[in-house]
Amino acid sequence: MSESFSPGVDQPFWLSRDWWYRAGHTTVAVWVGTGFAFLATLVAARSLGPTRYGSVVLALSLAGLIATLLDLTLEEAVVFHGSRLLAAEDLSAFRALLRAALAIDCLNGVLVLAAVVSFAGVISALLSGGIISPALLRVAALAAFATTLDGTTGAVLLLARRPELRAWMGAWAALVRVAAVLIAFRLGSDPMAVVSAFAVAAAIGAVSQGVVAWRVAHRRWAGQEEGARSVRAWARPLVGFGIHSALATSVLAGRGALVPVVFGRVAGVQALGLFSAGMLPVSAASVATGGLRMSLFPEQARMSAQGDWSGLRRSVRGHVRIGFAFGIPAAAIGYVLLPWLISTLYTPAFSGSVAPARILLIVAVLYLALGWTKTLPAATGRPGLRTAVAGVDLGVSVLLVWALASYGAVGAATAVSVSTALLAVAWWFVLHSILNRMKQQQTVPPKTDAKSAP
Repeated sequence: MSESFSPGVDQPFWLSRDWWYRAGHTTVAVWVGTGFAFLATLVAARSLGPTRYGSVVLALSLAGLIATLLDLTLEEAVVFHGSRLLAAEDLSAFRALLRAALAIDCLNGVLVLAAVVSFAGVISALLSGGIISPALLRVAALAAFATTLDGTTGAVLLLARRPELRAWMGAWAALVRVAAVLIAFRLGSDPMAVVSAFAVAAAIGAVSQGVVAWRVAHRRWAGQEEGARSVRAWARPLVGFGIHSALATSVLAGRGALVPVVFGRVAGVQALGLFSAGMLPVSAASVATGGLRMSLFPEQARMSAQGDWSGLRRSVRGHVRIGFAFGIPAAAIGYVLLPWLISTLYTPAFSGSVAPARILLIVAVLYLALGWTKTLPAATGRPGLRTAVAGVDLGVSVLLVWALASYGAVGAATAVSVSTALLAVAWWFVLHSILNRMKQQQTVPPKTDAKSAP
């Protein structure tokens, strides 16, 4: 049985009860997965103690950082090109696209793993000062390698309009991680056992998602005659798109790493600790919108493939309105509850985090309203815009934090809030640029455009 996205949609997806049901399922799954992942780290931290757990975190962080910098992120590229091919009902090219993406994922993953394994000693000496052993770093690299295919298999589930399956597979992988860590401590409570448990859990999660994605794809898109479309022909568009996605991910990760580093270097570790605890509202907002973003992305890609620029505009405006409608009341409640919440979660010693956390409620509300910025550029085939905006935001954020660091955690919170507000203004202009370009190209039939790719 085959399935394609038909241009003749009776009503916008956001008016469909089924879509909101799936979006709700996806959101719950993301929250459950986040809870399991936190539980796994909590079990490991309590069992190993600060020093040995620190070596686990450092090994996994180093392997993850290298994988982030070197790995290609193909999920967005596959969803973008796949939406156009499904709209054009070109299933032969669609299957060639998936095969090409899987091949690129495997090759790239092997190269990254080989690089980390070969240079583990050098990486450990340069980036950790020899704190962690090369053997521990090599095992941590296996955990990163195990998730290599997650991008393509996750894209298959999104293209099948099953984002809830994508989210539940993430929750399943997190649950397996908890079980693997518990088993590891029965066999031997040392950092190597825990990192090995993370690697095994990542492998089981990746294989499980691959099996589910294959079953979904086989039911929906099997049984068609193969065409002559070459798998190699997709290499250039996939790699080009993937490089932009990887750059944007790296820049966003850099923002999360550089801001604390710059602030901690100027203001000291105590102020950094207070600021980190004060980021609680921002972290909560990011987790809260994860499921909605996952559900929104394939729908926006489908509308982009159909040239429905007005539908994209309405979806963005709806996202902004919903974000403010939920975010502003939640911020008001959070303003009152934050002193109790921070004291309960972090102990009364973190009372100095209340003021910066209250300031960062502004950022949390903007995060809820700006969730579409992580999906729309990729959905419309312009991932370079997101990379450029993220790069400018990184520079502005670091400069503002450096300038206001002398005011302590409150100064850092103010800097992040101002930079996020400027980011919101920048994205509004980017939105109009994207939609105006789509409007000008509306005369090009989506089917012709899809057939001409790659």
